[in-house]
Amino acid sequence: MPGIAFKVEELPLIAGILLDAALADGEVDGSEVQTIRQVLAEAAGLSRLTPEVVHALRGFDPETFDLAATCAELGLDTRHRKRELLALVGSVIAADGVIDPGEGAWLGRLAHLMGRTDVQMERFLDELRQAAAEIGRAAED
Repeated sequence: MPGIAFKVEELPLIAGILLDAALADGEVDGSEVQTIRQVLAEAAGLSRLTPEVVHALRGFDPETFDLAATCAELGLDTRHRKRELLALVGSVIAADGVIDPGEGAWLGRLAHLMGRTDVQMERFLDELRQAAAEIGRAAED
């Protein structure tokens, strides 16, 4: 990852965002969980997850999670942090090799919260679809 955009203490917030993204299609695939754990550690330059992050992952409740409040608390105040979060989310959503309509709609909500235009989000979604297709083809081989 090019440059660390997030602090260790922010990882529990990011964990919630990534789990919410993974659940956008109605289920969390094992490859998505593995990717979440990996990108969280990499996002802060860690070799392994802290106990706080593990607790956040285990205690995640999709019924009470508030994406807007979490993004506000995270303070996505720079383009670099926004790009890094989108990259993390993209890794998770593409991990199972499929981008479904629920995930696309979820990304649209995130893009709106980040001040992204529809055109920017469509470009990002197209890139994700290509990445997911490549992952899907690799899984078939």
